Amino acid sequence: MKGVVITQFLEMVEERYGMDVADQLLQSDGLSTHGVFTSVGTYPHTDAVLLMSTLARRRNTALGAILQEYGEYLFGYFTTQYPVFFNENASFFDFLLSVEEVIHPEVLKLYPDAQLPRFQSELINEQTMRMVYLSDRCMGPFAHGLILGCAVYFNVGVRIASRDLDNGRKVEFIIQLD
Repeated sequence: MKGVVITQFLEMVEERYGMDVADQLLQSDGLSTHGVFTSVGTYPHTDAVLLMSTLARRRNTALGAILQEYGEYLFGYFTTQYPVFFNENASFFDFLLSVEEVIHPEVLKLYPDAQLPRFQSELINEQTMRMVYLSDRCMGPFAHGLILGCAVYFNVGVRIASRDLDNGRKVEFIIQLD
């Protein structure tokens, strides 16, 4: 997993829950780096999961809720760091449709070793989109949060129904504009 995903998670934790909580997470047993991460490094996916599940336990909430919260947060970071991806898309659905064909190939140019999820997206009608998340990392709630963050960025109200199709490795999202 790219280090920026982990370092931004820790930034969110510090902003929302305090520096003490972030420091405690970095002291979690089992981290491959013993709590040292850089945004340009590459780390085992298990480190991110350990940090997020530890926060979920400490907050007495579900891991899925933490993943979704973080997805929303990280989308905001992406808009400031990679504005070209957002300026080129005129609408919420345009952006979501561009993820697999435009954005992920560009990400791979910057980070050739990135292991990205795949998305199958189709516009059902002007108000509804079907998006399927595919990844062995089973982070559907994170994708859900990214979609919510995208809706905030494009200033649209949405309703999102999700359905697990393969033990978290394949999740279908039906996204409707309000």
